[in-house]
Formats: sequence, C-alpha cells, structure tokens
Amino acid sequence: MGGIDIAQHRGDNFKGLGYLLWKIWEDKRGGEALAAYILVRVELNDPEQYKKYTQETPAVIAQYGGKFIVRGGPIENMEGPEETARIVILEFPTMDDAKRFYHSEEYQRVRLLREGAAQVQLFALEGYGA
Repeated sequence: MGGIDIAQHRGDNFKGLGYLLWKIWEDKRGGEALAAYILVRVELNDPEQYKKYTQETPAVIAQYGGKFIVRGGPIENMEGPEETARIVILEFPTMDDAKRFYHSEEYQRVRLLREGAAQVQLFALEGYGA
C-alpha cells in the first residue's frame, strides 16, 4: 500500500477521519472504485405487463452509469436446486451509483409498471477488487 501524507490533506482539502480512511482504502485498491452489481431474481406473473417495465428500464439504468450484464436467457443449472426465475445482473461504476439508480424518482416511477407483473428479489453487491 502506498502511503498517504496526512499533511497534504489538512486545511481546505482535509475532510476529517472519514475522508482519510476513504483515501487509504482507495489507495489500497489502486485508486479505483469497485464496481457494484444489482442481482435480480424475477418470477413472472404477467409477462405482458412485465414487458412494459423492461422497455422502460434500460434508459434509467444507463442514466446512472449502469449496464446489463445478464438479462434473462437460458440457465444451465450446475449445482443445487433448479433455478426457475428469470435472472438479471446489472453493473454500476460504484455502489453509490447503484443505490442512486434504485432510489431515483425515475426508477421508482418505472418500478410501478412491475407491480402485479412479477415477484422480485433484488439486491446490490460490491465487486471484488483483487
């Protein structure tokens, strides 16, 4: 890990201990923020209504720097119980971007199109920075 000169962070640039810890963590990872992923499991109830939702989400996802990594498609079970849900994986530059997307007014408005059309499990994960 490269060192951080605390003196250079004093004065106007010093944001307190939280900032210093962030800088140390950032330095430890090579200065790059870790990507974040939103994993979604979808059990469809009304495919026609769900289609309206899927037509609106790409623009909102892109607005927050996100992109589809997986968007449905065939699943090859390799271990454990058979997966029958539709799987979607989104990638965002950072966890903050993923959270901003999910909590945005734009997504919350589009999300209403999904009500009654599907049961969804959705969670965010931070990527691994080796």
